[in-house]
Amino acid sequence: MLTPEQIKQAVEDFPNLLARQERLQNRIINLAGRDSNQEIIYMQQLQSIEELIDLIDYATDSNDILTDRENWAVYRRVGGATHEEIAEMLVCSRERIRQILSNAYVMITNFYNGDAA
Repeated sequence: MLTPEQIKQAVEDFPNLLARQERLQNRIINLAGRDSNQEIIYMQQLQSIEELIDLIDYATDSNDILTDRENWAVYRRVGGATHEEIAEMLVCSRERIRQILSNAYVMITNFYNGDAA
């Protein structure tokens, strides 16, 4: 089960998620059967990270979860835009962007957890 706060952290830390994914992949390759217990731990960590990455990618690439405005705001946030920068682009307040993103994180969480919207 994921929470909206975990989704928010993943969106805001997306570039680091990608970097961590790559580091774990390299560690698994370097272990290559030398330490199966450690390899399993890395594989589990990698699976969790890839699940988050895939969820965020799906949410921003499809129209199944978010409204166009939510989708666009999350996409920009993943790209590193601040609330202020997004607000300027959408011609609204930072508070409104915070609300849009907050709702988007709830919608993504509900989708992932299988909850009705």
